[in-house]
Amino acid sequence: MKRIFTNLTLTVICFFLIISYVFGEGFIMNKEIKKTEKVKLKRKVKIKSEGKGYYLKLPVDIKTDKEGNIYVLDGSRGGWGFYEILKFNKNGKFIKKIVHRGQGPGEAIDIDDYLIDNNKIFIYDLSLRKIMIKDLSGNLLKEFRLNRPQMKRRIGLYIVSEYKGKLFFELTLIDFNTKKTSIIDKNYLFCTFENNRWKKGKTIFSTPIFFIRGSNGVTGLIPLGHYKSEIYKKKFIYIKNKEEYSIKLYDMEKDRIIVEFGRKYKRVKKTVHDEKEEGGVMIADKWYYKPYEKYYDDIQKLIVHNNKLWVLTSTTDKKRGVLVDVFTDKGLYVSKFYLKLRYKTDYTKIKDLPMNISGDFLYTIERDKHDAPVIIKYRIPDNDNI
Repeated sequence: MKRIFTNLTLTVICFFLIISYVFGEGFIMNKEIKKTEKVKLKRKVKIKSEGKGYYLKLPVDIKTDKEGNIYVLDGSRGGWGFYEILKFNKNGKFIKKIVHRGQGPGEAIDIDDYLIDNNKIFIYDLSLRKIMIKDLSGNLLKEFRLNRPQMKRRIGLYIVSEYKGKLFFELTLIDFNTKKTSIIDKNYLFCTFENNRWKKGKTIFSTPIFFIRGSNGVTGLIPLGHYKSEIYKKKFIYIKNKEEYSIKLYDMEKDRIIVEFGRKYKRVKKTVHDEKEEGGVMIADKWYYKPYEKYYDDIQKLIVHNNKLWVLTSTTDKKRGVLVDVFTDKGLYVSKFYLKLRYKTDYTKIKDLPMNISGDFLYTIERDKHDAPVIIKYRIPDNDNI
């Protein structure tokens, strides 16, 4: 009888574990892994300003297509103004500028985001509120205007993926009616745009932001940096929206969280608090600074490589680089390694470094010894564990 009862109990436990996984409930907490894999990147291509049809000013994003061509979103040095998309071949040779400045068909004023998918480039112009769809040579295939989502608090809109003929967007919301300076929620949700109508998901991911209301009524924002996302297989997206080690895998099509996971992690304390280093904003001739945080975010960046998730942590080493944890899409912790880049890098701020993985290559935007921007293409070594 005891054996029957024990077997029945185990069956019930297993049943609820399966149910909790299938319906996205519960949290998978992984134990620490002792072994550290040895991973050394090999630099294959370096792109720098050469004055031959282009000049790198302030590159902020990097993407690739199936043929290995490289597309760089580059802007003005001041961080404001027209952004352009520069196309290079897989060996780093400059090919052309994809978009020209203007308000006509196929032209842009303010490129806020772009996506490369199915041999197409989707470009979002913030000022003109339009989506341009071009082929990989920059020829215009289609463009259409985006009406504003029916929300009073919209602040950001980013292209995430094209799936089954639908464009998925990430929408960010902030309540600007907040009456005083305080830490409030910045909310993220996902939506599609079809037949000139928005269809918004119900799942909301929140993260704190420092809201500032000056004496003259002018408002300002200072991000607290707790949100990161990474697309996976076009319909899923990994999301990190907390300071602590926690990751969610979200199904955009079905609008639900598939699994949430993390691992036991020793938090990293900030050694120095420098207000200017943390960043600030001036409102009505008064400087406001980011509130002091004792610890770094456990997770700095998320990158997908060969159906595995790379989690770049806040654990760093001057000689070895940044510690990267590797998970399966089931939330299982399988390996770890240190990632070191070519140029001198502050690995505590690698969250701000543009990075992209395509196939066996890692693409980054770094700064050389003269503080000039350079595009680096690394080969990732063969290792089934990463």
